[in-house]
Parts: sequence; structure tokens; C-alpha cells
Amino acid sequence: MVASNALSHEQDRLSQLQIANDELVMRLSEVINANQRLKKRLTSQCGSARSKCHAVTENRCSPELIFDQFMGYSRNDRDDFLKPWLKRYGLKCSSDELHYIETVLVPEMTFTSAALVLLKKLRADR
Repeated sequence: MVASNALSHEQDRLSQLQIANDELVMRLSEVINANQRLKKRLTSQCGSARSKCHAVTENRCSPELIFDQFMGYSRNDRDDFLKPWLKRYGLKCSSDELHYIETVLVPEMTFTSAALVLLKKLRADR
């Protein structure tokens, strides 16, 4: 009796893990699709030449154009990329651009980010 209860519990646990795994796979697929859409939008906005993208970001806030570069950093190192970028371009960012940073880039960072503090200050000033 105890063995059958243990086996039943183990089967239930495996079923729960499979369901959780399936949900994570679906969410990952959604994130990959969203990333592809963002890349497609980025490519359409600044063409295939990287130099054109860099020229665009030299004079104004263009957070959507730094997405791939930002994502190239590990989660813990993204602050080291974003904070100097915000210091340089943050005052040039519109409210919508700051909102993009907050909703798209910030969730991909650690919550102890100095860039997050700077972003909140910039948003408060708008």
C-alpha cells in the first residue's frame, strides 16, 4: 500500500513537472517570436548596415536600436552597458522611449541595477 502511494505521488509529481516544462517551452517560444519581431522591426528601421544604426544612435535616443547589443551582455552585465548609455542619451529620450527601455530592457536586468535608478530619475523628470 505504501509503495503504491509513493508510486502514485511520484507519477503526480512527474505530471506536474511535465506541465510546468510545457508551459515554459511555450513561453520561451513566445519570447523567441517577440525577439524575432523586434529584430525584424530593427532591421526595417535602420537597414542591414550596422554603421547606419550607429549613426542614428549617435545623435539621439534610440533604445530599440541597441536591443541586440544590450541582449548580448549577460543579465548581470547589462547595467554596465545601459547606465553609460542612459547618461549619454537619457536626456534626449522621449517619454515613449523611456517607457520602451522600462518595459523591454529593464525586465532583462537584475533588480539592483544602477541604470534602473537613473531611468526612474529620468522618467520622473518627464
